Amino acid sequence: MSTPGSIDQTSSVQKLYNPRAPTYDSSWHPLHAARYAEWLPPPTTPAPRILDLATGTGLVALSYARLISDAGGKVTGVDVSVDMMAVAQSKATEQAIGNVTWVEADITDLQRMTAKGVQEETYDIITCATALVLLSNPLAALAGWVKLLRPGGKVILDVPSENALLSGLVFEEIGYEVGASMPCYRTWVKGQHSVEDLFHQVGLKVERCFYAKGFNEDVCYNAEDGQLIFDGALEQGQSDNDAHEKARGGFLESFRDDEVRLRARDGFARAWKARGENGFVREVDGFWVCIGRKEASEGVKGYEQ
Repeated sequence: MSTPGSIDQTSSVQKLYNPRAPTYDSSWHPLHAARYAEWLPPPTTPAPRILDLATGTGLVALSYARLISDAGGKVTGVDVSVDMMAVAQSKATEQAIGNVTWVEADITDLQRMTAKGVQEETYDIITCATALVLLSNPLAALAGWVKLLRPGGKVILDVPSENALLSGLVFEEIGYEVGASMPCYRTWVKGQHSVEDLFHQVGLKVERCFYAKGFNEDVCYNAEDGQLIFDGALEQGQSDNDAHEKARGGFLESFRDDEVRLRARDGFARAWKARGENGFVREVDGFWVCIGRKEASEGVKGYEQ
């Protein structure tokens, strides 16, 4: 689960997401975030506490905050992108939602989070929407987050399935071969069992792990078109004045080196063709969603829902 090259995870996320902040909510992300509170409703106990990691523009955090406000509940949103959180704060103000605290911190840096008020053994729910695959060591991150859950508390997160966003996945695979870094780490996801195993390794009891359809149509590509797909991906955002597209194109920045590009292009075409079946590569947009519970200590009543 490590990167083939050296990359500063914090600065990488800031570089990729700060420019996307103004238009982030114009994508499919609000629809996806809205499902979190449906998949895992907040507890009905008084004053529940929820921690939203990689909160971004606050889509998940604000959704839960509305639901638990009358019960005296509080939400904490954590992110390293100040521009994304500025959008979140603005929305909270506009919508008169006052039970959210925003914390600027790397979600893998437990010490920094706790120094800024995030407390251990406190939260009824921890959420992390569409961000786990941005972390080079998801196992270590999740192990740290478990410490923040109260006994009986729950974690909910998602990862793109092994059949989604295929060009990015092949870029990651080829990156390991040619020494190019990508700020995305998905090769460990082989199916539902991969996510369940991650939860088991940190001591979480899996309550549900299921497939959720994404919001884009399935696409069939010609298995012989790997080089065309490679070239098109690298051209994305280079001549576009749209900041969102430029940032998305930044995911592939290390592949634009002439020498790396030359070596990676043929490798990408081979890997793309290998994914084909009957001459086609089928991309299916979807996520694995997993909910796990921190086992309650003896004599401590856990989360009941």
